[in-house]
Amino acid sequence: MTQTAPHPSLEILQELLVINVDAAKFYEATSALAKSEAFKKSLGDFLTQRKIWINDLQTRIATANRDPQESGTLLGKLQRGWLDLRGRINATDDLSLLGEVLESEEEIRRRYEAVRVRIDGPMAALVQRQYEGLLATGRALHALKARLTSERSDPASSDEGVHGA
Repeated sequence: MTQTAPHPSLEILQELLVINVDAAKFYEATSALAKSEAFKKSLGDFLTQRKIWINDLQTRIATANRDPQESGTLLGKLQRGWLDLRGRINATDDLSLLGEVLESEEEIRRRYEAVRVRIDGPMAALVQRQYEGLLATGRALHALKARLTSERSDPASSDEGVHGA
């Protein structure tokens, strides 16, 4: 029996699955280092969102009789290793961690933009919904950055004690 190549849209969903697995692990690692309760809560919310997306992608891939591969990427492992190292030498503060998250989210957004034009059918709706979620996450992260920056410049305005390193 000859195996047919997977539909290109399935390969795209597989790629997005791995990206989201990396993002979820990154949010977990970042949350462990965060000091601000507001930042930790936001990371927890984004982690929950990513777990839902992971489940949606796994379901869609499995529906097409494919095995979802979710091992993550080498780049994702390196990124989490860098966070761990920074945490061990105590060179982290919430603003620098948030900067790492923003950079990561920007890269993920670019990846989604690149694949949105290559996917069709019902899978396109799933990818579009997740892309719109990424845009909302980006707006929320920028708002959080403004808040943390304000609290850093005026520590008396915060009762959570968000300070730089």
